[in-house]
Amino acid sequence: MSIQYKNTKTGDVCLLETACHIKIGDNWVNGVAYSNTNKLREVFVRTKNDFFNSFEEIIDEVEL
Repeated sequence: MSIQYKNTKTGDVCLLETACHIKIGDNWVNGVAYSNTNKLREVFVRTKNDFFNSFEEIIDEVEL
């Protein structure tokens, strides 16, 4: 089962795909690749810090 996150600004629900690295200038930083549940054929990438500052995990009530 994929971990779902909600964008705190837009409310879009996304699936966390994988961890990755992003080259910014001459430096590699930790990143996250994710897909929007409405656009599953598109993969988006953000820095790890940006992702976790912009999204919150959706907790499934069944898991509680």
